[in-house]
Amino acid sequence: MYECDPTAQFDDNNLPDDLCDAIYQQTASCAYNGAIVWDVGGNDMVAFPEEAGYPMGGDFPIKYYMVQIHYHNPNQLSNRTDSSGIRLYIGKELRQYDLGYLTLGTISTPRALAIPPKVERFIIDSYCSATATMNFPEEGITIVSAFPHMHSHGRSAWTKLIRNKTALQYLFDTEEYDSNYQYENRLSQPIKLYRGDKLATRCIYNTMNEDTITLGGERAEDEMCRHVMKYYPRVNNMYNCVMMNSPQIWNSMMNTSSSVYLHQKFILSLIDVYLDHLSMIPY
Repeated sequence: MYECDPTAQFDDNNLPDDLCDAIYQQTASCAYNGAIVWDVGGNDMVAFPEEAGYPMGGDFPIKYYMVQIHYHNPNQLSNRTDSSGIRLYIGKELRQYDLGYLTLGTISTPRALAIPPKVERFIIDSYCSATATMNFPEEGITIVSAFPHMHSHGRSAWTKLIRNKTALQYLFDTEEYDSNYQYENRLSQPIKLYRGDKLATRCIYNTMNEDTITLGGERAEDEMCRHVMKYYPRVNNMYNCVMMNSPQIWNSMMNTSSSVYLHQKFILSLIDVYLDHLSMIPY
């Protein structure tokens, strides 16, 4: 479930409701900041720490939310129904801190991920720089849970905290990742992050069963590299610290000036051209 930008305006009698690509333009302001995170095999119920909760209503500026559900139906089966959904329990008393989500890793398009076939261990590294963490409040933020997310090729993922040029500890380390069991992992001890800290995220993939390149994307056959951290106190307009290839270089290679990474449908129409320009160098 995504938050919509506070400035988003909708007709309450005609809210967008269709396939993601069909309503992309109407929901573009609802595609960046998560409010609820869940995936295959995840927890049936997620409880927040006693000192913090997710804000809703009142003075909280978010008024609209978008629920996005992904289905995988490779056999094109029809006459299937789905009764899944989200139930929120609202407390009567405000907790000390508001919770937020900070996503690390890469964007989920071919602009960031291109994994060659027949590779047992392919590594994608990404970084959240010290410049980015200067947006943290002066007292820092507290990480309380971690949610690594990849698709079926993912084998392990971790994020390290780097302070003063020294790797201090893992924020979370998933040594054995299985996309069929994706949990929000509550940390045994909350971890404090401060301004100037750096965060390094690694995703590792296995494509031994593939014959073609696997690209970044939201489809089941695509791949992703995300590590979602739940933290407090919430910082407005701080929700992603992800990497991608240079837009200028990518657009030059693709002979386009469009922000194609914003729209998956447009990206898919360019994949063949992209692969013609892509080469893998072993080392």
